[in-house]
Amino acid sequence: MSDDDAPVFHVGRVNRNRLTINYQSVAAKAIGLALQRVNESGWSKEEELDGLLIESKVDQATKLKVIRGTLRINSAASEIFEVLKDLNRMKEWHPKVTDVRLVSRVSETHGLSIVQFQLEGSFFADPRDFVVLRGSKTEDSVSVLASVSVIHPSATSSSSVVRATAHEMAFVVEANSEDSSTVTYITHLDMNASTLSNLFVPTEFPKALLTLKKLLK
Repeated sequence: MSDDDAPVFHVGRVNRNRLTINYQSVAAKAIGLALQRVNESGWSKEEELDGLLIESKVDQATKLKVIRGTLRINSAASEIFEVLKDLNRMKEWHPKVTDVRLVSRVSETHGLSIVQFQLEGSFFADPRDFVVLRGSKTEDSVSVLASVSVIHPSATSSSSVVRATAHEMAFVVEANSEDSSTVTYITHLDMNASTLSNLFVPTEFPKALLTLKKLLK
């Protein structure tokens, strides 16, 4: 998704109710897609590490890899989901994240917010950052935290940081029992880099689930 294709919401040009409705629609679509990714077939195994299964498939529209990481964690689904939603704890379990900030709290009622986070530059000449709309939903024994890139006037930029695009970035937490859950981490990213980096780097993201598992012990 290019900047021209990304959802654009200029706060000063639309009334706040319409803005919230637009954000709700985008978030609902992202949450629905995450649930679809958990259940769909056609994935190819990338690797398996300490119980973490990493799979991929090529998205036909973007020609980029969609990555799905799945891991069983011996913690309550509600506990896992609270850690995932807490921005202040993101750097604890996602080792590639170097900075994260809340840009705007769109709707407390619907759990919508604009978040900006930055990744280390170990795989690139320059660090990458994302500006995303985050939305969450819990229904029965399944919780979803989904993010998708948007353009927001309050997001900062830097000449030393390259803006990347999250077509999909989501966590799906399913309760197996009171103290056991299955966590799925889905990423569909354009790192705004070489083809090789776009194919390789996203497979590293699901490994953050292993850090999350250790954190929750």
